[in-house]
Amino acid sequence: AIYLEQKLEDFDRYATDDIRTQLGFKRYSKYQNEKVFSLMYQNASASLAQDKGVILDATYAVSARRQRAYNLASDFGADVLLIEFCCSEGQAKRRMKVRKKNEGLYTPPKNTRVYNKVREQWQDPIDDLVNNPHVTLIRYDTETSFFQDIRINERIKGLVDKIKGLLI
Repeated sequence: AIYLEQKLEDFDRYATDDIRTQLGFKRYSKYQNEKVFSLMYQNASASLAQDKGVILDATYAVSARRQRAYNLASDFGADVLLIEFCCSEGQAKRRMKVRKKNEGLYTPPKNTRVYNKVREQWQDPIDDLVNNPHVTLIRYDTETSFFQDIRINERIKGLVDKIKGLLI
């Protein structure tokens, strides 16, 4: 997400991890989520009001949390490009284990049990498409650099192609 923000013009990135750090949280707690996501969406609203694109960088395991982002985009008449980055479970856990150590403020978890919890909650974003015609969904396998086009709205096909070119 950081890389895409650097390469795309007129896009702002808002990440739950960054917001947790800004708020001074030392550890993750699900009780922080409402405050963290509310601040992220408040910031995103300000960017959308200025006709800027927005990158929301978060783990969206459940449909209800994604739906809140879809509704925000809809309120501004914006299309949504949902990029689901994926890899094998083994690769995900290896990446988690080499994350930097917590030095006082929030850092993404190194403990791979977190992966297991997210996997148990995971709801496939494909199910979201039925009620959200303004949502484009692609999957990108970070191990193989393979894209899977699930649904692409013609209005943002140029953006999708640009992002694919940046990631391959």
